[in-house]
Amino acid sequence: MPTSDEGFTWTAKGGFQYGITTEAVVPSTPPSGLSFRYDVIVIGAGFAGLTAAGDLAFRDKKVLLVEARDRIGGRCWTAEVGDATKMELGGTRVHWQQPHVFSELQRYDLANFQETVAFPENGEFVVKESRSHPARVQGSAEGQDMMEQLEGLMEKFFDVDGQGGRSVIRFPFSTASSVEQSPDYLELDKLSLADRISQLDGCGQEERSMLSAHTASFYGVSPEKVSFAEVLHTHALCNSDPAMMEIATMKYKIARGTTAFARAILDDYQKARIFGSPVTSITQTSGEFPDYPVTVTLEDGNQFVSKFVISTIPINVISSITFEDTYRVTRDILRQN
Repeated sequence: MPTSDEGFTWTAKGGFQYGITTEAVVPSTPPSGLSFRYDVIVIGAGFAGLTAAGDLAFRDKKVLLVEARDRIGGRCWTAEVGDATKMELGGTRVHWQQPHVFSELQRYDLANFQETVAFPENGEFVVKESRSHPARVQGSAEGQDMMEQLEGLMEKFFDVDGQGGRSVIRFPFSTASSVEQSPDYLELDKLSLADRISQLDGCGQEERSMLSAHTASFYGVSPEKVSFAEVLHTHALCNSDPAMMEIATMKYKIARGTTAFARAILDDYQKARIFGSPVTSITQTSGEFPDYPVTVTLEDGNQFVSKFVISTIPINVISSITFEDTYRVTRDILRQN
């Protein structure tokens, strides 16, 4: 099985070994199988990019999928550890409350889940309140008590309207309808998680720290950088029920791993793909190839042109790409139409 360029493993016997064994590493299309012109270039081979590329290929478009890493899946991928043990390195939990995801899992015969628990019986977990605090070990009973306390805090966190947030996001699958029905929606959208937590009365510093860590863990960034409305939206998708939200986001994972899901989508795609090639620039021009106005340049200097580009590039790395002439070409297209 291949090994990724990123990450490392450590064992008491073998020490550090760079790279992680995973089926997420897949080969690129050989240069002889690539073209210069495409209908669409999809940048990023996470689940958004894989889905977009697969849908376009199904519609018989000529597609090129480009990924900076040597693997698929983005922040959802599965490491193979030891004897058939699978460890998820990123987004993990799924639930039939996510209808689009679940229908795809059924289509690929992957709707077999492993049920997990936050605190296994007789298990232990390590708590470290901050960098300056020492680590301490707690038993599963203490962990369960903490989860019950956190559930009460989350109810208070979501209750911006005396109804657990239900009146704010009435239609979780239609933001426009929710905004139309609730004028408070746009005001709440201005709040970060940190802003909302600071509004809560009767909470001590330890409780605020618990809320900050728990809510920010959904997105992997600091509470100051996450929209409160986004977390409230997730809550609404779970019927505004904290218990349902816990089950939907923390309980079930794909038995064969998220990488098996990504591989199934890629196998359906079956068109050109390039891995291990970061994009350096995306340029729109009406010059040499007027029918293919977008030029995508890779780090190795190779260029490809297309009619359209779909970018699924993460926000944290998009600043590494140069976008050129986008305004002028958009203006020209508008004039032509």
